[in-house]
Amino acid sequence: MTLQEIYLALPNLYSAQSAKAYAAAFRRVEKLTGSKLHQIAANDVAWSEIACRIVWVGEFRAATPEAAERAFHTWSGKISAAIRLATGKVAQDATSPDARLAWDHLIGYVKRVQNRAGPDGSKVLPGMADVSLANLRARVGHVFPAALDTISATEALSAIPADKTASFRRSLRLLNKIIAQRNRHEEVASLLPLAPVGPLPGRRDAPLDWSSLPAPLVKSCEAAIERAVHGERAKRDRFGGKLGADPMPRRTKGKRKVRNPELRRKAHRNALSWLIRHAWDDRMPPADVEQLEGLLTRGHVLAAAKRFQERAKQEQALKNPNKTSSMHTWLAALETLAKRNNLEEDVLDTLADLHFSDTVHSDYANEMAAERAAFLKLLDRDPAVIRAILTGPRVLEREARRGLANWTTLGVHARTEALHMAMTSAAMAFQLSRPLRTRNINELTFGGKDAELLLPRRKGAHAMIDIPRAKVKNNREIVHELPLAQWKVITLWVEEGRDLWCAHHGIDPERNPYLFPGTKSNKPVSRCTLNKVWNRGMSRIGVIGLKPHMMRHVGATLFVAQNPGAYGVVADLLCDKLDTVQAFYARGAGREAARLFAEVLERLDPTLQLI
Repeated sequence: MTLQEIYLALPNLYSAQSAKAYAAAFRRVEKLTGSKLHQIAANDVAWSEIACRIVWVGEFRAATPEAAERAFHTWSGKISAAIRLATGKVAQDATSPDARLAWDHLIGYVKRVQNRAGPDGSKVLPGMADVSLANLRARVGHVFPAALDTISATEALSAIPADKTASFRRSLRLLNKIIAQRNRHEEVASLLPLAPVGPLPGRRDAPLDWSSLPAPLVKSCEAAIERAVHGERAKRDRFGGKLGADPMPRRTKGKRKVRNPELRRKAHRNALSWLIRHAWDDRMPPADVEQLEGLLTRGHVLAAAKRFQERAKQEQALKNPNKTSSMHTWLAALETLAKRNNLEEDVLDTLADLHFSDTVHSDYANEMAAERAAFLKLLDRDPAVIRAILTGPRVLEREARRGLANWTTLGVHARTEALHMAMTSAAMAFQLSRPLRTRNINELTFGGKDAELLLPRRKGAHAMIDIPRAKVKNNREIVHELPLAQWKVITLWVEEGRDLWCAHHGIDPERNPYLFPGTKSNKPVSRCTLNKVWNRGMSRIGVIGLKPHMMRHVGATLFVAQNPGAYGVVADLLCDKLDTVQAFYARGAGREAARLFAEVLERLDPTLQLI
């Protein structure tokens, strides 16, 4: 069965009004997937995988990006619901009348007795038990309840999307409970299987028994894990020791502590367990491997990655490694172990290469790729968007200044609008002066001895940004001057907008150290509020869908457009790794966006004042 067959059968599945809504949803499938309806199988698992790859930004009309995302999930859910209804109807037609009547009688009984006390005073069955069994019937309703066994349940499990398996397992646990207590359910005892349904295949291995490994290997791994958790990050000598030993003692001040050491130890043990299970055919290391150096090698890492992929293809209960981030998580933990224990360079290079290979899925990389694709679509739709972004801080600053000049005559709504424009213009100016993460903008401190925004000491001097590395995701401090053009925009918020914002919300500006104060004591403005303010500013300049974090791509793309190939400088600007920047901006959507940026910049007016 294909989506084309379901599309043609919609009038038989839904009422006339609902059929029209579902038909509109099906017609949008071809536009968003690039495939014809008759080319897409009517399978819930296959559709969930296709929906994950759809770039939906700009395709759904909504007031905010969050509303557009909800509209996409609603649309995707309609297709899934139609698939389930159609396949369920086919399965029902193929189900024997006896099986159908048996499931109906069983569910009807459960609905009557749930939430009611039995002879011993306890509940016979928990609430919503009938819904749970109805979900089970939707998956295995073609089997007579008494004939349900582990084999038929396993077959049904393999046809369920990964995010729906948990509810299926819960329904089976409820049925097993009813089977185990059949003496309390004599009315339906004849409809129940004679024995509970056995355990279904899981998606995880049982925990590795470390006591079965050689004692020296366990001791070496535990010591390596402790160095990875509490040790200082090893630094490579760029000069190969030619300049002698480092005369400066190791510094511990400013070193970022591990928030949950035990959780980090568990992550490293899981990564080593994954390596041990997949590096060898018998899933155990040979007796001569007694040290971490003999376990974590280039050959073993490559063999583990290859065997894990082959195993996932053979077992239906395991997700494809290309569609899950578990392998990426294990490689990241192994890379930390290798760095902190000064392992060979080829091990680090192999782990880094696997991170960016096509065989490893990363939720972060896919999220960033989708965001870059959305940014590219934004530019393709209207190249004038570039001018709107680059001139946005000044446009919003003029709007805000016009409102603040007439503050005493404004109503509550107009005052809020003016303050939002001033806040957005300042935040956008910060992002154009140097791409920062949303957290660093949101939590930027303004007053006190630990201020991260340093005001100019004299006329004509530059304001400074000084964010310690403990507050930066990649553990790199951010110190730079603010361009005078952007500082002129930020000044409106610093000198006027912040005090009016505090007075408007009843905040003590002296006690709250943040540039964007929150209503709670000594807290920054919430991320939710900042996003709402930002969206209002973006709608004012006509760039719907430009998120705060996307401004990092704007800054990086702008620099690459003006300085092609300078990926090292972009890595320093973003506080990211060079490999990450090259993977994002040297090819694909990132490279295409830089090319488009460069073409549009050539046509822009010279008075745009990009610096």
